Amino acid sequence: MDTSIQRSIPKVNCGNHSGTAFLVGNNKAITATHVINDYIERNDEIELIFKGSNGKDEVKINAVPIISDVCTTSIVVLQLDRELHGYELLPCVDYKFSSVVSCVCFGYPPARFNEGTFSNLRLINENYLGEKDWNLDLKIEDDIKDYKGVSGAPLIYKGNVVAVIQRQVTERGEATRLSAVSLFHFKEYLSSFGITLDKYENSLIYKDYLEGLEKELEIKLDNSINRLVTKNNTLGLPIRLSSDLVDAYNNEDNSSCSFKELLNLNGSAIVLSEAGGGKTFLLNMLAKECIVNYLPEEERVPILLSAKHWGISFSSLYEGIYNELIPYYPDIHLEEVMKEFQKGKFLLLVDGLDEVTSSHTTLIEDLLKKSRMKNAKIILSCRVEKYYDQLKPLFKIFTLQSLKSEQIIQYIKKVLGEDAPPLLRDIDDNLLALMKNPMYLSMVIIILKQTKKRIMSKNVSELYSTFSRYLLSGRLLEKGQFHHLKIDETLKLRILATYANKTFRTFGDIYILNECIEEVVPSELANAKKEIIDSGLVLQKGNQIEFYHPSIEEYFMALYISNLSSKEIYSVVREKCKMVEYYEVFKYLTGLLRLVEKQNIVFDILEDENLYLYNKCLDTRFDFSEQVESNSTINYAELYFSQVRKSYLKIINNFFPLIKSKMSPWNQLDDNLDPNDFDVIIYGSLDKTIPSISYILKVVTNDSKQPRIVINDFRGGVTASIKDLNGNENYMDIVSSSFGYSMYKNLKFSNLGIDSAREMAIQIIKEQLKNIIDNRSLIEFEPKILIFEFLEGVLNQIWDNNLKLDGKKLSLYKHSIQDISNILLSTKGIEYGQRTSKYNSNKGRDYFQALVMLNEFKDKTISVIECLPPKSDISEEKLIKKTTLYTWELWSDEQLCNLLVFVFDNLQIIYRNLVESLFAELKNHMPYYRIGPMRYIITLCKGEEISSGATVEVNFLPVPQGMDTKTEVKVALNDSIEEKDISAEIIQKLLQLNRPIYYFSESSWIGNYISENEVIRKKVYNKLKNDIQYIFGKL
Repeated sequence: MDTSIQRSIPKVNCGNHSGTAFLVGNNKAITATHVINDYIERNDEIELIFKGSNGKDEVKINAVPIISDVCTTSIVVLQLDRELHGYELLPCVDYKFSSVVSCVCFGYPPARFNEGTFSNLRLINENYLGEKDWNLDLKIEDDIKDYKGVSGAPLIYKGNVVAVIQRQVTERGEATRLSAVSLFHFKEYLSSFGITLDKYENSLIYKDYLEGLEKELEIKLDNSINRLVTKNNTLGLPIRLSSDLVDAYNNEDNSSCSFKELLNLNGSAIVLSEAGGGKTFLLNMLAKECIVNYLPEEERVPILLSAKHWGISFSSLYEGIYNELIPYYPDIHLEEVMKEFQKGKFLLLVDGLDEVTSSHTTLIEDLLKKSRMKNAKIILSCRVEKYYDQLKPLFKIFTLQSLKSEQIIQYIKKVLGEDAPPLLRDIDDNLLALMKNPMYLSMVIIILKQTKKRIMSKNVSELYSTFSRYLLSGRLLEKGQFHHLKIDETLKLRILATYANKTFRTFGDIYILNECIEEVVPSELANAKKEIIDSGLVLQKGNQIEFYHPSIEEYFMALYISNLSSKEIYSVVREKCKMVEYYEVFKYLTGLLRLVEKQNIVFDILEDENLYLYNKCLDTRFDFSEQVESNSTINYAELYFSQVRKSYLKIINNFFPLIKSKMSPWNQLDDNLDPNDFDVIIYGSLDKTIPSISYILKVVTNDSKQPRIVINDFRGGVTASIKDLNGNENYMDIVSSSFGYSMYKNLKFSNLGIDSAREMAIQIIKEQLKNIIDNRSLIEFEPKILIFEFLEGVLNQIWDNNLKLDGKKLSLYKHSIQDISNILLSTKGIEYGQRTSKYNSNKGRDYFQALVMLNEFKDKTISVIECLPPKSDISEEKLIKKTTLYTWELWSDEQLCNLLVFVFDNLQIIYRNLVESLFAELKNHMPYYRIGPMRYIITLCKGEEISSGATVEVNFLPVPQGMDTKTEVKVALNDSIEEKDISAEIIQKLLQLNRPIYYFSESSWIGNYISENEVIRKKVYNKLKNDIQYIFGKL
């Protein structure tokens, strides 16, 4: 720090107060207002004490405030009683911090009161000023305990004064933080005394580009919800990020950081969120921050690229940067762009990685290549579900946090004022959860302001509809751009829907928009075009016309399809329902379709073709509950359960035919009966007043004449009696219950309405899949390796000494299947199983299942040992002299490697075979299946001390179909293991094989492999559960 500036920073004495000031002119200085409180209250003298030219002598000068009313601001300008010359004036700047930075101040704390001292500080946070007298929170990074004399000191950043120190914050009697107030808050106040705040000017080389980009960003951000970023807006909502790939909707503040930290991050980053979560807004704001303020340690020029244009407008990142700059600098060459990027001149912001329509592999490769460059800084945005894991090794991952409930409520109250209370009463938990998404909150606010009506919380399409109509009409009039509108909003919606259809996932221009207008209102081309573009729903850049947000484009594509005839909808859905780029479109479509018949067309096709998308669309569909109120209870109940039955049977027959015998009600049949010979009867009742349903599923032969739907007259809900502390009996509603095969569900405690027949079918299926997987009930479909592993696990848990052979515990490693079967089927064996069932039904079930399987195998010639995992190869006798014996000491390194090869070779083979045989129609939506086949890469990491055991590090490499998948295992000491990240190699292989990017690694203790029962079986079922949850949601 330049010590010459110390002479320009005097001590201040005023009555009983002391502080610091700094010169801003030959006869002017600034300090904190509270330093001169004794002047304000008692007219005490204000004395400034400067250091002389030799640094030792003191120059004392009296001063007074320039204006008498000094209590209205937290800083004050003092008029010195004479001019000073030879003092270096500190430059004062209009500056707003972009991130966490280090800075200093010079002042006179008690410990350095005579000579003064520089103090190292670190900006923690920059807040809205509001009613406080400070906006900067600074962490002290020196050992001084008391900063009382530092009030009024200049906060210095890069040689410029940016703020004035206000107060200290103490903890346990010691100062830990200082507060300060930025000078830019007092720009007009200081200007009235002839004190000008300098403004940082961006590099002249890119000045034209930056000015043009700033204007473009203003237009883009005009439609966005106010967020607390560049303006001190009391209605702002903070953008917060989670620094790990976790559920953004469940993060606490202590796991989050400000979006500005992206600007101070070393290296590159990727920001994830759901559709409408604020990714595009964030990148736009980062670009604007870079223009308004320079970055902490380096100046970078923001370049904002749309990934959607990859492969069409540009095929390399250098070319994309070049295209952005060429309109402003016609003489620039691509080689110059390359050199500037390599020098670290640019902050590259690539928006919408999920929107790439062609050659996404080459884009990923280019991003990985550029991010490895020494000075590169790239920030990407992408939807969570489209996250490209191959970027993980080189890009730090952030997720945009959702808004918190209290923030949302407070925001609505501030925006709507006195209209808020009655409207807030209609906001249920479902709508509140929806509004945690910033885009949806923006739409809800508009709807509440415009209509003052209740909002249907489940239907996202309704939000888009109202939002679009408002932008196309009310907002244009509010902005004063039009005295009246010439084009009806319904016609403009049709035009935009047609435009979306013609340009979906490609590129549109003004000429295509003109064509769409001429199809609808040929005589009003100019007026329609102006009203549509000025609405902000589309953005114009030259001749290019794009929708304001990808989800807006998807909504209008859905709107186009919704207006087609039933026959045309059938054709479109049948053709597009397996195309990933249309998934969001179908989610909006099911919310737009107001006719049951048309909605049924979509769901009937998805029940056949795409169960994953079917589940997603059920969450967003239009709710017909209000429409069915006019039906009589009995008639509607029959329709409801008919649809439940139809969907239930269709989904099971289409996607789970081979495990039908495990599903209700066919699981009630004897094992020797074919479930396909039996149909399903539903005995059901529905009470609209609660609303609630109850049902029983029963089997009947296919040729039975019994009606398949039988409606009962059950009314009322199921309640539980609870006594309070005073002994009074209270009743509470039961959400759901089961009595044998009879089920009851109270719909008011769920997201389901009385038109929820399809969702109910899915719920019934999910519950049964959960039971099947959690209980590992597919044993008859399992290969011998899993069956024998299961049998050995059951034998290991037998504790009865009467069930031993030659005094030894029963084991497939030591005894024949015939001998084991004879013992377990003996009277004592059956009695043991019955006793076990009484205290642990699951263990009892497994025991008798084992008897069945042993009986099947006892007369077959099978090499059992080949089907079992390797056992330890070191006998306990060899280690008899040891006082402490660890389980892993009974295993040689070679045998541990053999065990791991056996586990992971069979895990993959068995899992893939089960999926292909039992879930063939779902396998293309099962992530773990889709990335295979693979070769597992295992590292057995051993500690130097035998007591520390070992850990098993699991990675994988995808291999082509039919190639060798033999597991590779190596042994290494923990200290000798090289930090080699193979994720980039994994990703490269997945790209080459055209497989989805799904990266995983595991680390676990060796004891999980040598001490646990059913190691492979548990892993197979866990993989199966995770993949099925990807389709159905949490089981």
